[in-house]
Amino acid sequence: MATFRKYKTKKGMLWRYQILVGTDTVTGKRKYKTKGGFYTKKEAKLAADEVEKKINNTNFLDNENITFGEVYERWIANYKLTVKESSFHIVELQYKSRILPILGNKKINQITTIECQDLINYWYSIPLKYYKVLFNSITRIFKYAKQLKIVTNDPTSSVIIPKASRQFDTLEHPRNYYTRDELRKFLEYAEKHEKYKFYVLFRLLAFSGMRKSEALALTWNDIDFDKAQITINKTLISTPKVEVSTPKTKNSNRIVFIDKKTLAVLKEWRLEQKKELLQKGFNALSPNQLIFSNKNNGYIIPTTIINPMNRIIKGSNLPHITVHGLRHTYATLAAQGGMAVKQLQAQLGHSDIQTTLNIYTSITDEQRKETASQYTSFVNF
Repeated sequence: MATFRKYKTKKGMLWRYQILVGTDTVTGKRKYKTKGGFYTKKEAKLAADEVEKKINNTNFLDNENITFGEVYERWIANYKLTVKESSFHIVELQYKSRILPILGNKKINQITTIECQDLINYWYSIPLKYYKVLFNSITRIFKYAKQLKIVTNDPTSSVIIPKASRQFDTLEHPRNYYTRDELRKFLEYAEKHEKYKFYVLFRLLAFSGMRKSEALALTWNDIDFDKAQITINKTLISTPKVEVSTPKTKNSNRIVFIDKKTLAVLKEWRLEQKKELLQKGFNALSPNQLIFSNKNNGYIIPTTIINPMNRIIKGSNLPHITVHGLRHTYATLAAQGGMAVKQLQAQLGHSDIQTTLNIYTSITDEQRKETASQYTSFVNF
């Protein structure tokens, strides 16, 4: 409902109205539309009535004052209907953590190309690996605003995108995989000093190339011990609660092949797990029993395996890698061992073979040392 006030100017006494139009998406404060310059209260009331009619219309958009955050709220509500809940949660988190604190309160039609250029340059300089993803997220909102006819121009369209290949030139960027000897040292320490469950998990990751969220979703009926293979048909997602979902992509739904030693380790863990579960009163004989479960026999939160990983790395005095680095390790050592690229692509579950080539076929220092001798043994003159 509008309120009216009389105020004094050089032209004499005039009237203004004030109308509540909504709540700021970032600060939570109420937002008002105010306009003055009316010679009578009646004129102010007639104008206010027109504005209130527009506001009461669900499609109302105050183009002059609408903020980036308000357009985002409309866009994200529609986006949620088009993707998996886990994907939605990741995108929403990126906006709330990196974009809205900077652009959320700004009037969208006043955001300039210079501001957008400065922002992507800043993310690039931090450096953030996913600076392009964040910038594309900003572009999404401007494209949506153009569709709604809130803005006529997209300021991001004229931004010069920094070249990713130069981003880490001045930084010492450690490799995120282990050599064969480092992996052996890592697993030997894990077997002796860490819970057996985590040793089995890390060995499985390093000897299969599967993602940690795929491994943590596995049940015993996913393993065919006779054929030495594991069926990947589910993964854990955070929404933000942890639950099971379909694999990341169509190609992620796959069969991975396992070596005899890892199969033997899994069999040994199954016997030990049965004893632990029975002692706690759980039905350990269910074929749908998780291979790796928490103390309540539920899903392990993927981020919680970082601590045992770091304990092993510290205890074995190895270079730091992430849990995902065990997947990189598998791919690197598989390539070094001569596994065909298409075979590696199938094992890893990549839909695009270029991903396999670009990301996972790093060459170890040990392999690079052999480059000269390999060439001269072939070109022998």
